[in-house]
Amino acid sequence: MPTFEISDGSGRYQVTAPDENAAFEAFRSMSSAAPPAPEKPSVAADIAGGVQGGVIRGAAGMAGLPGFAVGLLQQGADEVSRQTVGRVYNRFAPGGTGAWDQDARPRQEHWTDQLSPTSVLPQPQGATRAVEGVIGETYRPQTIAGKYAASVGEMAGGGLRAVPSLAAGLLSEGAGQATEGTALEPWARAGGAIVGGLGAAALSRPTTGAQAVADFTERMAPAQVDAIEALMWDAAAQGVPLTRAEAAQAVTGGSTRLGDLQRLVEGRGELREFMAQRPAQVEGAARRAFDDVAPPITSPTQLGRELQDGGQAAVARTPEAQALEQARWAAGPRVTPEEAGRVIQPELRQVYERREGMRAALGDQDYTAARNAPAEIPLDGGFGFRDVTKHYDRPGPGIFLDPVEREAATQQWMAANNVTERMPVIGLAPTRFGQADVTTVLEHLDEVLGTAKGSVRQGLEAARKALFTNTGELDTTIAGLHGSRTAITDLIDQAKRAGANGAVRELEGALGTLDQALERVPAYGQARRHFEAASRPLAPFGDTKAPGRIVERDQYGKEFVLPVERVPAAIDQGSSAARDFSSVASDPARRAYEGHLTTRVLDAATDGGGNVSADALRSLMRDNEDILRQFPDVRDRLGAVAIARDGLARVEQTFIGRLASRPDVRAAMDALFPANPVPGSAGEVLDAVSALAKSQPTAARQLVRAHAESTFNHAARSLTAGDNQFGGAKFVSQLKGNRQQAENLAAAIRGLPGGDAILPGFDRFLEIMAATGQRQRPGSLTAYNIEALNELKGGGAVGTSLTMAAGAGTQLPRKVLERFQQWNLGQNTAEIARILTDPAAAPLFRHLATAQPGAARTNALLGRLVSMAGTSAAAAERSRQPVP
Repeated sequence: MPTFEISDGSGRYQVTAPDENAAFEAFRSMSSAAPPAPEKPSVAADIAGGVQGGVIRGAAGMAGLPGFAVGLLQQGADEVSRQTVGRVYNRFAPGGTGAWDQDARPRQEHWTDQLSPTSVLPQPQGATRAVEGVIGETYRPQTIAGKYAASVGEMAGGGLRAVPSLAAGLLSEGAGQATEGTALEPWARAGGAIVGGLGAAALSRPTTGAQAVADFTERMAPAQVDAIEALMWDAAAQGVPLTRAEAAQAVTGGSTRLGDLQRLVEGRGELREFMAQRPAQVEGAARRAFDDVAPPITSPTQLGRELQDGGQAAVARTPEAQALEQARWAAGPRVTPEEAGRVIQPELRQVYERREGMRAALGDQDYTAARNAPAEIPLDGGFGFRDVTKHYDRPGPGIFLDPVEREAATQQWMAANNVTERMPVIGLAPTRFGQADVTTVLEHLDEVLGTAKGSVRQGLEAARKALFTNTGELDTTIAGLHGSRTAITDLIDQAKRAGANGAVRELEGALGTLDQALERVPAYGQARRHFEAASRPLAPFGDTKAPGRIVERDQYGKEFVLPVERVPAAIDQGSSAARDFSSVASDPARRAYEGHLTTRVLDAATDGGGNVSADALRSLMRDNEDILRQFPDVRDRLGAVAIARDGLARVEQTFIGRLASRPDVRAAMDALFPANPVPGSAGEVLDAVSALAKSQPTAARQLVRAHAESTFNHAARSLTAGDNQFGGAKFVSQLKGNRQQAENLAAAIRGLPGGDAILPGFDRFLEIMAATGQRQRPGSLTAYNIEALNELKGGGAVGTSLTMAAGAGTQLPRKVLERFQQWNLGQNTAEIARILTDPAAAPLFRHLATAQPGAARTNALLGRLVSMAGTSAAAAERSRQPVP
């Protein structure tokens, strides 16, 4: 026997009876005999219980969503079958009525009962009964407010958010209350839930254009949205408004698809006016940014000179330049040949005269003894007898037994008592005695004069005359003959100066013969040997020696023969001349020549700009190695200069060194900002600009500006098609072409006066310029663009209806659809353009950018509403159906 479930508004009851009428009769009799119903709960308790039970039933009903959806489809199929299959059956089937009616319902229901998927898939009411079978029957509210609360709870249990849940629940319960007890109640409750939920969701759902922005942002983090708005704000402050797509691409590194969306919008012409102003805006912002770095350049030529001056000053302050300066100072002051000669010549003359005076002082003693030597050389053979008696009256040498001693004593007595030479001549004229016999000299001269002619004869005659006294007698005294020797020496000097080489040769022969005659006088020979020994210190002053030529005076002994400016050159002749000079030079003379030698070598190694070459210096030192060996101090000082110059050469290869090389702004920019800088060179750039700024701060700032401005001028120049809207981005690409170029640029700005304050603003300017390049060029539509365009053409319910109508095959709806789609596309692209450019759209963009993607959210919402609507309708229907 079947069991029927009956509700009287206060509860549900199960009655077992043969049929429905019997069940109602039994229920009435039971209710009349039943005790009075319990008191209704309070409204507050009923609302609370209703919400709790509704949430549980709503969550359980979600499991019946597939069965409910299939059920809806089945009902549609039933209606089609009833309208078509039934009519065909009655018209043509055997036993049919032959009329086009729909009296085939029993057969159609039979078919659907056999094929119904609902017999397999769970329904919302079945899922709810299954849950209640485990946890017990959920609370059913008894008051109107409680029922509304239960409906809202069912919607919330189905997963709707607060606003859609409230709207769906209230509208569903309201519709159910209005149709309670009728056949429309389940459909009213389901329709109210769907309409209320979707309506509330529609109020909060973005438009198609806004939804496209949300979908193309790929869901951003709030911090990214903050950075996007900050970049747009700063760009607008600098006079270069950005779109949110450009800013988003810059902030996220291009990880969103907003660039594709903007290209689509630009292709529709929505941003034409906005972008047309971009070139002028970039131009103005760039000039203002350059002005923050440095004032405008008025004269590149003057700037080039200032840069070179500053670079040279910076190089001069380096330790290497100071070391070179110290080495050159240690090398001594610059000494010209004349300055050196004015010191060397008199100093050497003093040395010569002191040595000559010493030799003369020593020679005077010996020559005085020679001049006083006895005249023991007989000059003629006088005749007569000598009285020698008195000479032999003296005691003898004594008696010695030893023969050797006796012979020695006899020799000594004979030396002391020269009997022969001391005896006077008796008779004719006595024999004359002299100190020296020069007859051999006279004979030599007479022999040569026999064939001599010209200047040779004149010289020899003068030399022969010098051998005689004023009385015409042949001079035999040491003093007279020494004078004769001096006279012959003077004749030789005169012959040399006159170039009379024959006379020189003959006179030197006569002088040699005279010297031999004088050497035979013992006292004179000894004096001559002593004189030669005393003359050795004067050897460097010989006639062929450099010191001798330096100190030589004219025949009057007044003026130097060698001009003063040629004195150092006499020493520069080679190692022998340098050695002779070094052996006799006084300290002042040595210092003067060393100064000249240092100056001569350094001058030869220095170019017209005053820059000494280390290689040339070392080459010259090798060429003068023999001379420098005599002056080791000069060699050491020159070597120190070469070493210090090597250090400065390394500085000259740096940025600051190249800045100092020539007065050229372009060369300075190329030196400081090469196209392919060496890795790790930012520190050198910072040092170079800082050093330059110490002496030329304005020039340093203008150099950095010149580099940035010239790069901008090249990158932002107009194109053939018109203004260059991408010039700002190209400028940044060229200015910061690679990471090292960017680091070097930042280092250069930091090196300027106040550079740490300039750099953040300039970097932000470059970020804005780079963001202008995040925009894509409008072009052909890709599949992405086509998909986006189709989405933007849609128009919600209206668009869907038109699409369905157009699909029916009529031409008018299709044209209307096309017009509607074009109109809707324009509306949506205009809305996207506003969202991308309007500062006031920041809150909306923030909401869209951080929200979940819209399509999935809408589908989930629709599914939950359908499920909850099915649950609500099933509850209403169940109250009227028996329990099988």
